[in-house]
Amino acid sequence: MLTLNQIRNDLKDIRYYYARKELFDKSFEDTGENHILEVVKKYHTAIKDAPIKLYDLYTSLYINNNTQEVLAEDLCFTPEYIQKLNVKLLKFFQTYFSAGEIKNEGE
Repeated sequence: MLTLNQIRNDLKDIRYYYARKELFDKSFEDTGENHILEVVKKYHTAIKDAPIKLYDLYTSLYINNNTQEVLAEDLCFTPEYIQKLNVKLLKFFQTYFSAGEIKNEGE
Protein backbone atom coordinates (compact mmCIF):
# COMPACT_ATOMS: atom_id res chain seq x y z
CA MET A 1 0.00 0.00 0.00
CA LEU A 2 1.32 3.41 -0.93
CA THR A 3 1.66 5.81 1.97
CA LEU A 4 0.45 9.39 1.72
CA ASN A 5 4.10 10.51 1.74
CA GLN A 6 4.89 8.26 -1.21
CA ILE A 7 1.94 9.71 -3.10
CA ARG A 8 3.07 13.26 -2.22
CA ASN A 9 6.54 12.47 -3.56
CA ASP A 10 5.10 11.00 -6.76
CA LEU A 11 2.97 14.12 -7.26
CA LYS A 12 6.02 16.35 -6.70
CA ASP A 13 7.86 14.38 -9.38
CA ILE A 14 4.89 14.65 -11.75
CA ARG A 15 4.74 18.42 -11.18
CA TYR A 16 8.49 18.71 -11.81
CA TYR A 17 8.21 16.67 -15.00
CA TYR A 18 5.42 18.84 -16.36
CA ALA A 19 7.21 22.05 -15.38
CA ARG A 20 10.14 20.94 -17.57
CA LYS A 21 8.28 18.65 -19.97
CA GLU A 22 9.67 20.15 -23.17
CA LEU A 23 13.27 19.66 -22.02
CA PHE A 24 12.64 16.14 -20.74
CA ASP A 25 10.80 15.01 -23.85
CA LYS A 26 13.68 16.23 -25.99
CA SER A 27 16.20 14.49 -23.71
CA PHE A 28 14.23 11.24 -23.83
CA GLU A 29 14.87 11.09 -27.58
CA ASP A 30 18.59 10.74 -26.84
CA THR A 31 18.64 8.88 -23.54
CA GLY A 32 15.42 6.90 -23.61
CA GLU A 33 12.43 7.42 -21.39
CA ASN A 34 12.75 7.97 -17.66
CA HIS A 35 10.65 6.00 -15.19
CA ILE A 36 8.66 9.17 -14.46
CA LEU A 37 6.54 8.43 -17.52
CA GLU A 38 5.35 5.20 -15.89
CA VAL A 39 4.43 7.15 -12.77
CA VAL A 40 2.61 9.77 -14.86
CA LYS A 41 0.62 7.08 -16.70
CA LYS A 42 -0.27 5.38 -13.43
CA TYR A 43 -1.68 8.59 -11.93
CA HIS A 44 -3.39 9.63 -15.17
CA THR A 45 -5.19 6.29 -15.26
CA ALA A 46 -6.31 6.70 -11.66
CA ILE A 47 -7.50 10.29 -11.98
CA LYS A 48 -9.96 9.33 -14.71
CA ASP A 49 -12.15 7.78 -11.98
CA ALA A 50 -11.94 10.75 -9.61
CA PRO A 51 -14.74 13.21 -8.85
CA ILE A 52 -14.52 16.24 -11.14
CA LYS A 53 -13.26 18.61 -8.42
CA LEU A 54 -10.36 16.28 -7.66
CA TYR A 55 -9.68 15.86 -11.37
CA ASP A 56 -9.56 19.65 -11.74
CA LEU A 57 -7.31 19.97 -8.70
CA TYR A 58 -4.88 17.36 -10.06
CA THR A 59 -4.62 18.92 -13.49
CA SER A 60 -4.37 22.46 -12.13
CA LEU A 61 -1.74 21.75 -9.47
CA TYR A 62 0.34 18.94 -10.91
CA ILE A 63 0.05 19.27 -14.68
CA ASN A 64 -0.43 23.03 -15.06
CA ASN A 65 1.95 23.80 -12.16
CA ASN A 66 -0.32 26.19 -10.26
CA THR A 67 0.06 26.81 -6.56
CA GLN A 68 -2.77 26.12 -4.16
CA GLU A 69 -3.05 29.86 -3.49
CA VAL A 70 -3.38 30.74 -7.19
CA LEU A 71 -5.91 27.98 -7.73
CA ALA A 72 -7.94 29.11 -4.71
CA GLU A 73 -8.05 32.63 -6.10
CA ASP A 74 -8.97 31.44 -9.62
CA LEU A 75 -11.82 29.28 -8.32
CA CYS A 76 -12.97 31.75 -5.63
CA PHE A 77 -12.24 29.22 -2.88
CA THR A 78 -10.25 29.68 0.29
CA PRO A 79 -6.72 28.31 0.38
CA GLU A 80 -7.85 26.10 3.28
CA TYR A 81 -10.53 24.53 1.09
CA ILE A 82 -7.96 23.78 -1.61
CA GLN A 83 -5.73 22.20 1.05
CA LYS A 84 -8.63 20.01 2.16
CA LEU A 85 -9.32 19.02 -1.43
CA ASN A 86 -5.66 18.15 -1.87
CA VAL A 87 -5.83 15.83 1.15
CA LYS A 88 -8.92 14.22 -0.42
CA LEU A 89 -6.95 13.81 -3.64
CA LEU A 90 -4.11 12.07 -1.79
CA LYS A 91 -6.58 9.75 -0.08
CA PHE A 92 -8.36 9.09 -3.38
CA PHE A 93 -5.08 7.92 -4.91
CA GLN A 94 -4.26 5.84 -1.85
CA THR A 95 -7.65 4.11 -1.99
CA TYR A 96 -7.49 3.66 -5.76
CA PHE A 97 -4.04 2.08 -5.70
CA SER A 98 -4.88 -0.08 -2.66
CA ALA A 99 -7.96 -1.42 -4.45
CA GLY A 100 -5.76 -2.29 -7.43
CA GLU A 101 -3.35 -4.18 -5.19
CA ILE A 102 -6.19 -6.15 -3.64
CA LYS A 103 -7.62 -6.93 -7.09
CA ASN A 104 -4.19 -8.12 -8.33
CA GLU A 105 -3.74 -10.35 -5.25
CA GLY A 106 -7.07 -12.04 -5.95
CA GLU A 107 -6.18 -12.98 -9.52
